[in-house]
Amino acid sequence: MAAGIDPRLDELRSAVIRARVALETYPSALTDRAVAERELAVMESLAHGAAGDRAAPVDAALRHSLLMVFGALGSVSALTPVLDELRRAVDLFGVPAQRVPVHERR
Repeated sequence: MAAGIDPRLDELRSAVIRARVALETYPSALTDRAVAERELAVMESLAHGAAGDRAAPVDAALRHSLLMVFGALGSVSALTPVLDELRRAVDLFGVPAQRVPVHERR
């Protein structure tokens, strides 16, 4: 890692690259593949732009792109590991989204 570069950017870039490779090599047709590809490109651009000015990408922009990617690909179980990695990388930039607790039935 170069001095002064945020290590979270490396995590994000690596996660985006792995997600893009997994999507490129996924053999089946996906209705929203173009949406996922576009949003992964946005995330990559945010990570590279942030590295250039040494500021963290805007959390809201990352989360929006992550939501779009999950909406497009979240039902594809073969892509779950890379999507989970992508979510963890985005979570490094801000407070993870609040999760609604599951209440057990009594």
